[in-house]
This record gives sequence, structure tokens and C-alpha cells, in this order.
Amino acid sequence: RVNSGDIRREMYLDPEHDYICVRWIWWKRRAGQWEQEREYEYSALTRLPAGPWYAQRRILVTYPDPDRGTVRGGANWNIDVQPLEEDDFPPDAFDSQKLTEGAKLETY
Repeated sequence: RVNSGDIRREMYLDPEHDYICVRWIWWKRRAGQWEQEREYEYSALTRLPAGPWYAQRRILVTYPDPDRGTVRGGANWNIDVQPLEEDDFPPDAFDSQKLTEGAKLETY
């Protein structure tokens, strides 16, 4: 938990999955009361071949804020990580000389 004046953040970590964050709640103090501002939930935890865990699904819920005129909302994300093998990505893909070959500098 992190507190900073009128803002508070709570992170819930999963110790069985290398302490990856599975829930993150944002709080804001309004008129002396703590109210939820937003909440992220991370699920469908998957392990990459190299070892780190990541969440394949993230859900965001936002809560009404009368001061800002916002209403309850949300969003869903689905995340699919595909690790590249050495042969999948040409080593000179970001070769600066190759990328700028024939480029012209123009000023206005």
C-alpha cells in the first residue's frame, strides 16, 4: 500500500506466481472519505518459456467522480505474448544506417 496525501494505491500480489500483481486499486480522498477511483484486475496468469509470468487478461473498472462529472466505466484487455526466436527477427532490422539510407534532412 502506498499513501500520498489524498491518494492511496493498493497492490495485491500473488506469491505463487513470482509476486505478480493480480489486483491494483486506486483510492482518492473526497470530502474526508476514501473512495475508489479505479480498479485493475489481472487474470489468466501465464508463464513465458524464459520464466516470467504475465497476465493474459486485464479488466479496468472506473468509479464515478462527481467532481469531474465522470460515470462508472471500464475496459477489458486480452494480452497474448508470442516470444520471438532468433530466426524470427532479422538482426539488422533496426540498423540505423540501413533505416536512414537515402533519407534527407529538411528544415523549415
